[in-house]
Amino acid sequence: MAGVGKARLVEVRKLTYDTNEYTFALVEPKEIKFRAGQFVSVRCGSDAQGTLQMRSYSIASPSSSHDRFSVVVKIIPGGFGSAFFTGLSIGGEIEFTGPMGFFVLDLAHTGDVVIGATGTGLAPVIPMLGELLTRNERMPH
Repeated sequence: MAGVGKARLVEVRKLTYDTNEYTFALVEPKEIKFRAGQFVSVRCGSDAQGTLQMRSYSIASPSSSHDRFSVVVKIIPGGFGSAFFTGLSIGGEIEFTGPMGFFVLDLAHTGDVVIGATGTGLAPVIPMLGELLTRNERMPH
């Protein structure tokens, strides 16, 4: 996607005491295509000097979802992005760029796939595992 997109917050789900999943419905464009593992950068406002602050978050929803996406945010006290997200209300809009990134699965795997992740690093991995389950790849003998 080129340029800036807009999306509206439709759901907040508390995952742990300090981690939330935020789901956004696309406003403009009406749909995006992304690969499991990619990310979006969200405009979180400007700092005291007026510098635009962007924060990047892995897309946590399956790549089959084209009209919405979810991100997982660990709420860090004093964090610029954390303050932005905790201040969002249902119906609030964000501006974002993306999808971007190359942390995606190969189009085909001839062997095992090994992925290591913890905490919010699981956000892109869960859709990747879901994508792997839909594939019909055969292992060489």
